[in-house]
Amino acid sequence: MNARIFSSAAAALVAAALSAAAALSSGQVTEINRQVSSAKTPEAPAVVTKLVTSAAKENKQATAVAAFIAAFKSHPATLTTALTAAIQACPAATEKLVETAMNLAPDSSSTIVRTAVEASPEQAKVIRSTAAKLDPSKTSSFDREIAAAAVSRRAVGGATASPVGGAFGGGTVVTTPGGGGTPPTQVYAQPGGDPRRQ
Repeated sequence: MNARIFSSAAAALVAAALSAAAALSSGQVTEINRQVSSAKTPEAPAVVTKLVTSAAKENKQATAVAAFIAAFKSHPATLTTALTAAIQACPAATEKLVETAMNLAPDSSSTIVRTAVEASPEQAKVIRSTAAKLDPSKTSSFDREIAAAAVSRRAVGGATASPVGGAFGGGTVVTTPGGGGTPPTQVYAQPGGDPRRQ
């Protein structure tokens, strides 16, 4: 049973790599894999960005997909950061990147949708339709992730956000520039450890 699951996951990985590599030569794909896999995990998204931005215009989308696959294969913990890097470096590849990510990590589909929407908010409809096509049973979950990303973006973007829509019951998110108030004071866990307490 586990061998069958592994085989289907490996087949999806190979299929995604082959479709991405269709526009790239095997030497280019090998070089992308080498550069991404030789990077340390925290540096992998930066390598993805560098590879995509330095690619020829006609190869940017294929390079974005191939670099994302290489990052996920060699550094699985970089799923969201490598996806963000690839989408921001080549927004035109968003649909293919979401499809590839959901095929490689189907259990992380909601996280993938939220990450993609945060990286490229103007493509939320494309991201939603791609995700819903691949996993129709999670459409409402995808809608919640897209709404949450929009709320987060509005809250960070300005001092006052517009009213929040239906899924969250309405309301207004207000942030205060500069924080305000006094910072929390440190409390010591050991008795007598805080010199201000007697």
